[in-house]
Amino acid sequence: MAAPPAVRRQTASSRPPTRRLRCRLAGAHILEHTPVTRVELGASAHKLHTARGSVTAKNIVLAGSAYMPRLAGARRVSRAVLPVMTYACVTEPLGDRLHHVMRAPHAVTDSRFACDYYRPLSDGRILWGGRIDCLGIEPSRLADKLHADMCVVYPQLADVRVDVAWPGVMGYARHKMPLLGKLPDVPGVWYATGFGGHGVCPTTVAGELIAAAIAGTEVCVRVRVHVRVCVRVCVRAVLACSCCVPAPPPPSVMPLCVQRATSVTSCSSRSGY
Repeated sequence: MAAPPAVRRQTASSRPPTRRLRCRLAGAHILEHTPVTRVELGASAHKLHTARGSVTAKNIVLAGSAYMPRLAGARRVSRAVLPVMTYACVTEPLGDRLHHVMRAPHAVTDSRFACDYYRPLSDGRILWGGRIDCLGIEPSRLADKLHADMCVVYPQLADVRVDVAWPGVMGYARHKMPLLGKLPDVPGVWYATGFGGHGVCPTTVAGELIAAAIAGTEVCVRVRVHVRVCVRVCVRAVLACSCCVPAPPPPSVMPLCVQRATSVTSCSSRSGY
């Protein structure tokens, strides 16, 4: 029996186009595996240099978060973001045992400053993340440390093997809020960075705001308050991106922030209980 229309699976022909496809249909060029090595700012246009060539654009968006410190020409924005290490791992498949450990297929986190966050995967494994520090953990010790953190919450997982563990870098601003806006004295240079600790959802909103600001259009953002109440807030993106959000702190402020971070000899990521 065919499924009702409300629950019938979409076929390839009926599935709505992806954002990538919509961009290409609109004439955009997506260049993957092409890291920018240098930004050359100009009075009316800016040149982005890569190993495969260069691109000149009237507007550019600096959105590399903590991965921009080595990008020549972007230091003014990158120095406003403090790189902070975090870590994640995936266990071996647990099979039926997973249900006895996690009885709901939801992501979980706690309220500590350096929180743990984890969720069961569809293949019966557990994705576990947590810890923050400024110095990094030796790769050979990373799996054991994350497994130890896991066993604090779930002691019954002491005999479970960690299949793979990896580090990542988040970007934090000194006031712990994202940086979103436009450089006031350089035409066409926008930034959206410092989303560390806020997740990926705000980055989507930031991208829509920046795009609307560049196009000079108005954008509507749907804000959900207390889950059930939905308020529709319309903002003019040009004002939101250039006036209503904090600009990167002046250079005179950043050395103190960096000095505090680099002077710590043991930023134990398990602090914050």
